Amino acid sequence: MALKELLQQKCKKGYGGIAIPGAVFGVLMGGFLLKRFQVGPKGAIQLTILLDLLALIGCGFFFFLGCENLKIAGATFPYFNSSGCNLVEDYEFEANLTSTCNMYCDCSNNDLEPICGINGLTYFSPCHAGCTQFNTNEVAPDEKIMNFTGCSCILGDHLASEVIMSPMATSGPCKSTCKNLLPFLILLVFMTFCVAGTQMPILMVTLRSVREVERCFALGMQFVILRLFAYIPAPMVFGHIIDTACLLWREKCGGNGSCLLYNIEMFRHRYVGTSAVLKLVGGALFSIVWILIRRKNRREKDKHNKGLSVGEMMNSVVSINKLDLTSKPVSKCKGSHSASSDQASDDSDAEEVECRLPHNTDLEPDDFDFDGRTGVSEDASQLKRDKTRESKL
Repeated sequence: MALKELLQQKCKKGYGGIAIPGAVFGVLMGGFLLKRFQVGPKGAIQLTILLDLLALIGCGFFFFLGCENLKIAGATFPYFNSSGCNLVEDYEFEANLTSTCNMYCDCSNNDLEPICGINGLTYFSPCHAGCTQFNTNEVAPDEKIMNFTGCSCILGDHLASEVIMSPMATSGPCKSTCKNLLPFLILLVFMTFCVAGTQMPILMVTLRSVREVERCFALGMQFVILRLFAYIPAPMVFGHIIDTACLLWREKCGGNGSCLLYNIEMFRHRYVGTSAVLKLVGGALFSIVWILIRRKNRREKDKHNKGLSVGEMMNSVVSINKLDLTSKPVSKCKGSHSASSDQASDDSDAEEVECRLPHNTDLEPDDFDFDGRTGVSEDASQLKRDKTRESKL
């Protein structure tokens, strides 16, 4: 069975979508916490820093929570050589699928069909293992196992005198003893929960940091910045990082095509390391925002505690002293609008009469009920109208 088919089976089991529930619950939980505790901008940015720190700790666990490279002859592990030397696990070499045992087989490096030898090594294909014969056994209605014999790369010179039971290799890669898949999936769900939980607090901080008329523009700028510095360059950056961990490339048109085999340890360290660096940068920026919000709140609190300054209080007193309630008339009123109906019928063509505040009265200015429209007291206007009516009679 080819390695690609094995990966497809893993995807069918749902491993690829295991992180989606974590992201969904993270977004919902972030919004719930903001509403439940009535969190302000300062509390929201503190929640964001906390979740970012938890995600950074998860990245640290990912450095160690992984599996070793599968021992593939010629790629991650050397072949048996003709001198009969045993394999050295820490032996560093460049990936080369061609050896003395298969150099005349004319094997193609573009066809990945791994087989597992009885020596515990995985070989790139039966041709690279030097196998000459095979037979097929049906173990299930939908599953067949191919057994290979006569494999010169598996049967080295140091094993030539020993009796090797057939088969010497079976189809498919050798089984890995790594048991970190379940902890890896649990940690992946937790990290996606933490990362998704920061979305609603960040959105709330953005909206509360600008005036109401500028909120639409702020959201638009936020999405533009995310696309320019995150969504667009991220696939290219991480794609390049992943390519640096490739061991064997498929040859296409005289150049490199797709990657056939990765160094999974190098893959994990570089991928997780880049994510951790970006998390550190994000945490530093969130800390700066928290400091700015804290300073702003402190200034507003100090201003509220101090109240009005001395200069503001003096300006208020001066403004009050400038008010002259017994000044000249400030408006005119029509006698026909305020006189009684009998007087209005007698003096229908009366002209506008000046409304003055009486000077020879014992009433204080505060005793008058001032009209907000004309700026003079109603009692003063009525008194003036009475004097005008008496003079006409």
